[in-house]
Amino acid sequence: CANLQPYMDSWEKKKPPYVKFVQEAAMWGPVHRAHGKLLYTLEGMGRTDLVSKAFDEIHRRNNMLISRSGNDAETQALHLAFAKANGIPEADFTREYSGFAVNTRLQRAEELNRRYRVDTVPVVFINGKYQTDVGMAGGQEELVQLITDLAAFEKGR
Repeated sequence: CANLQPYMDSWEKKKPPYVKFVQEAAMWGPVHRAHGKLLYTLEGMGRTDLVSKAFDEIHRRNNMLISRSGNDAETQALHLAFAKANGIPEADFTREYSGFAVNTRLQRAEELNRRYRVDTVPVVFINGKYQTDVGMAGGQEELVQLITDLAAFEKGR
């Protein structure tokens, strides 16, 4: 996911206007759920610019942004520290983090993971019909082009 994120960020800025791109979290266990909660909080606050920074923390700096003991309060404190270090006020972050919208997104992600039988990431679904990933497409740039082509095909149907 971290390696694909820059390609998706670039594509999202120039994607066709008829394409709605929604990033969902894998929900395979407590660690993924915690990362999903951070993702949905950042998105809900309009701070999608920090998603790549969170990936960098997790995958390049080996800071998993979760409590080693599995304690939810400690994980929330780590997420809050990340948010504050990136200019998000504590009260705003805490309100969104514990809010209805984030919990609804987590439930939706769990349902989508079950429905589409997600067992690897990153994986992309186009219009609920096509499933692809970097390996199937032949590379990251090829994946972005395939997504664009499949979206255009679906629009023309």
